[in-house]
Amino acid sequence: MENITNEIDEGNKKDDDDDVNDDDAKWLGVPLEDIPIGKRRRLSRQHSSLSSSNGGMQQNDEKGNPSPPQNPPRQNTNVLLNDDDKVDRFINTKRGFKECLHVESVPAKISNSVPLENVDRNIVSDEMKLICRQVGIVRIYSHQAEAIRRARQGESVVISTPTASGKSLCYIIPILEMIMEEPNARALLMYPLKALANNQAESFQRFIDAAKRAVGGGARQNGLTNHGVDLEKIARLANCQIKVCDGDSDAQEKAQIRAENTNRIIITNPDSLHWMLPQHHLWGKKFFGNLSLIVLDEAHIFHGVMGSNVALLFRRLMRVCNSYGNPTPEFICTSATIRNPSEHVKALTTRDTSSVAESGAPSGEKRFMLWQPAELKSTSKGGVEVSADDREMAEMKTRKSPNHEAAVLIADLAKNGIRCLCFVESRNQCESVKREVRTILNKDNCSYLSNKIESYRGGYSRAERRELEKRLQSNQICALVCTSALEMGIDVGSLDATVHVGVPETASSLLQQAGRAGRRRGTSLALVIARENPIDAYYCDRYEELFKRPPEEAFIDPQNEALLTLHLPCAAKELVLDLSSTFDTKMFDLSTEEVEKKNEKYAKLNVEEIHAMNEDSTEPNERKAVKKYTPFHAALKKLLSTPTNIKPLVFNATTNTLMEQKKYGVNPHSAVMLRGNPFGDGWWLVLKPKESSSGINYEQLLQNPETKGMLEKRKLLVECVDSDRALMRLYVGGIHQTRDGTYEVKKIDTMKRIAFCEEYARNGLATVPKKTENITILDTSVAENCAVRYNREVFNTRVSLGNVRVEEFVQGYHRYRVTGADSGKSVSQVEFQTPLLCSNYQTKSLWFSLPEDVLNKIPPENVFAAILGVRNVCVELASSIAFCSRKDVSGSFRFSNDPPNSTCVIFIYDCCPNGVGLSDKLFERAEVLLEKAACVVKNCQCERGCPLCICSGRGGGGAAGAKRFVKMMIECMCAL
Repeated sequence: MENITNEIDEGNKKDDDDDVNDDDAKWLGVPLEDIPIGKRRRLSRQHSSLSSSNGGMQQNDEKGNPSPPQNPPRQNTNVLLNDDDKVDRFINTKRGFKECLHVESVPAKISNSVPLENVDRNIVSDEMKLICRQVGIVRIYSHQAEAIRRARQGESVVISTPTASGKSLCYIIPILEMIMEEPNARALLMYPLKALANNQAESFQRFIDAAKRAVGGGARQNGLTNHGVDLEKIARLANCQIKVCDGDSDAQEKAQIRAENTNRIIITNPDSLHWMLPQHHLWGKKFFGNLSLIVLDEAHIFHGVMGSNVALLFRRLMRVCNSYGNPTPEFICTSATIRNPSEHVKALTTRDTSSVAESGAPSGEKRFMLWQPAELKSTSKGGVEVSADDREMAEMKTRKSPNHEAAVLIADLAKNGIRCLCFVESRNQCESVKREVRTILNKDNCSYLSNKIESYRGGYSRAERRELEKRLQSNQICALVCTSALEMGIDVGSLDATVHVGVPETASSLLQQAGRAGRRRGTSLALVIARENPIDAYYCDRYEELFKRPPEEAFIDPQNEALLTLHLPCAAKELVLDLSSTFDTKMFDLSTEEVEKKNEKYAKLNVEEIHAMNEDSTEPNERKAVKKYTPFHAALKKLLSTPTNIKPLVFNATTNTLMEQKKYGVNPHSAVMLRGNPFGDGWWLVLKPKESSSGINYEQLLQNPETKGMLEKRKLLVECVDSDRALMRLYVGGIHQTRDGTYEVKKIDTMKRIAFCEEYARNGLATVPKKTENITILDTSVAENCAVRYNREVFNTRVSLGNVRVEEFVQGYHRYRVTGADSGKSVSQVEFQTPLLCSNYQTKSLWFSLPEDVLNKIPPENVFAAILGVRNVCVELASSIAFCSRKDVSGSFRFSNDPPNSTCVIFIYDCCPNGVGLSDKLFERAEVLLEKAACVVKNCQCERGCPLCICSGRGGGGAAGAKRFVKMMIECMCAL
């Protein structure tokens, strides 16, 4: 979602016949806002003064709304701008530093737009044009016009133009046109983040307020004619209500939203929709029966297990709409740059979707600067001198801390009046970088800027989020340090730069993050600070590859059997599943074309088989010849074959339907984790108790539980921490950083999920846990026998599939510095007597048992790196084979180096409890996985290993330099 004010080209576009070959002359007929700032300086020398009429530049009325521009003269007299360009000056200053390895320039782009008045009324109606003028929109980009045209013709469409290109207008106008045309029409908008939802509600409200002004005579007062305009339609829009219904809405608010008949537009997220569907009867036909348009913003993030869950959620939504006589609501989706937008959205929504990818929006020149922190050497000519106290650190680390470099550069940007976002990897990083920037500014006598440096990350309260978003949009913050929460389209106002601590993992992430700056259409900067790891070091040596990475594909699998097993009971609870219904089977089963494409023979359950399983829980068909069912029928078979007392579905042979088993005793919706979060719900409370004269009695405090609200009122609550791996952050002795201060954890209670802390006086220190992982094979028979289903020989390697237990421990922690050039230096370390168990879950795993002869061919000192490289490349390729996200699978290995009986097992496992079928798919296609791995390593042009082959993923750097041995090991596994 993007800011409407910044996304509309309100200037004038030059005619095509003005285009000339000379690089400078070709800009002479172009509006000022479309000219890169770097060009303005040169052109301004040719035009020493502005014309008295301001050269056609757009003016604002007294309320700040843009007025329609005057026709510009043929010669460009509006290009004068003083030479003091802050961003260009900053870039040119930093070019001279040794840390600046490379500056990649992406040229500016001129807009392709037309006056709104010239747009066909079948695309934008006269009524809509009047309202657009009221909010200051007088021109429309080519991609906006094309997307609106397709949407108004009843097509589903995905807009995959770059960040800040005005994608939100592509669905705002079709929705508002629909509201004016159809008295009962409804729209549903879904955003992945709550902040996006609230931001968008404000944008819609601007148009509704403009409609109210038009109906009340505001149009005439502003000199706008109502000739040919149907004010009754505009009045319909003026009476439209828009509501946000999500996790921040309490039960009373949600009940009120359902009860009001005038709510035409509902804004929510997939998580809330999941819980709306079983209550669809409370919304009734007025909403689901009239739901005409569904918007999914940031569709690219719905990939992997989360995307597959959302795809099945949409299929359940389609069933509910169909039950109210509305089988064909259409979708409008927006997406970042990915390789397969149309295919991805069709897999999500079931709709044939066309893609609009060619942007007509202007963009200023973008500069990508790759910055490698200076070396830490006490005697080297090229290094930064360090004191004797730091020489020990200089021996362990070779470069200054990227966090410190980021803080220095952010402070420099702020002092130069350049607003920026800084993207970091972790929450602790977020808070520590923010504090160091403030410290630097205070030392430099710029305290007036320090309170304009803020942080934004997960875990903040609703009030904190709203306050930060409001300050950000009103330009009251000059630098915001954030996690990936702001990678998506929250309105951040006008920014000139982004800072990236570490090379973003994917090309799409780099483009998406960097696109948050540059909305002013002048020169903008994306400053990438390399971390001290092999992957970032690789791109520092080959920086041209960093900026030529192709966008990634998004993978989802709505035919995932394990996920169908979770969603089908939800669907049956919402509406009975009719096996005779073409619509129901179309939603969940493979189509004939899909079966043919897979080139496999599938069986489908017949009524007799279903009836037999419904009556008998002994799974009689297991002893018969094994059939390969379509995933839908395989999921039904599994659901109906469970013991009767916990069977979630009941089959009615008379009606050929499946319905919820009331005796099941568990709400099936509670079993679905849309975002794939495997570690339970709830929160940990981080408390700061008041110390009495006799000290703090933690045990007594634990005996007096208080509600969260009471704790907040008494100012004892420091923060709420999501239970997802909370103990990786909340361990005794750990330093916990929040927006308001730094605390040391003193005691934890894992049963009550409470952590007690005290303010930590030693600034500039942080802790990082020492983590270990243990994988235990639970199906011992799998490792011992030769059951065809679980063990098989693939080339020269034994491949197994079974259940494993994954345990993650914190063994202790390192305390290290987080400020100054020596940031990252270890100060001390602590070992726990008993490791702290942070996560413990059972899941499915595939594992390769490497032959002894394979291990014996590798020199002993290189075996570990070779195994790590094989694991890295296999885990990286798993997402394309199992149709999941990189985060949905993980890898580990177990190695015993005891020649001549060395053993090694490489695990690739599902990251969700009980698994979601990803390991099963990898087991079935193990040959493809190994062949692809061998091909990737062989064909990669690097010599020693790189992020594109054996060093991929987090922690992949340990394989650097071992490419020859990785290649040898994979070829032995494949018997090549």
